[in-house]
Amino acid sequence: MTVEGEGPLATRHFIGTGFLVRADGRLLTSRHVVEPWRGAEEAFAPFRAAGFRPVALLRRAFFPGVSRPFPLTVLRVSDDADLALLRFDPGTTRLPVLALDRAGRDAAPGRSILVLGYPTGLEAILAKAPPAVVDQLMALELRDLVQVVEALAARRLIRPAATRGFLGDVLPHEITFDAQTTIGGSGGPVVALTGRVVGISYAVLRQFGGSNFAIPTRLALPLLQGS
Repeated sequence: MTVEGEGPLATRHFIGTGFLVRADGRLLTSRHVVEPWRGAEEAFAPFRAAGFRPVALLRRAFFPGVSRPFPLTVLRVSDDADLALLRFDPGTTRLPVLALDRAGRDAAPGRSILVLGYPTGLEAILAKAPPAVVDQLMALELRDLVQVVEALAARRLIRPAATRGFLGDVLPHEITFDAQTTIGGSGGPVVALTGRVVGISYAVLRQFGGSNFAIPTRLALPLLQGS
């Protein structure tokens, strides 16, 4: 598309992770999953300089074992932390809600944790799909990432990865952990063995896999208040 508005839209797809915090469809994730251009000024600078403005055209949530996606609405985006609160209408679909470690009692250095999410995005989901299904999808010649994910969801093949590790450090603004994750895992819950979420994964240190980063759960509480 030109700056005069001629030609097809230039689109790009992003995959991230989120988790349900209320049965009415409220979902927590990372701010940069909801607004990928925030925090990536350098990458988007050439487009802005040319007169283009990034806009999210479609946001949808897919859940394990559920064959249909849910359209998402943004409720709140934090200005202070890489966090966002979204909402969808679950209808009659019953989905698991994760409890939050609101007091921070479960977060301490050395404690075991599980990290849930979709690191590498579509690649890891396809890697776990039966080969026959992958062959079927390739035969359909689906060129749009959304169509591929919809086809996987229809076959109930959306399944998150779970990695285990330990908390390295717990700071007021940040938690470090060594459970493996990467791009696509942002917004995923860091879960203590109590079952409560102690943090929201948001960044990795590429040079050192033993130090990935999460936002402490308590920093998400202001988003939930009055929402």
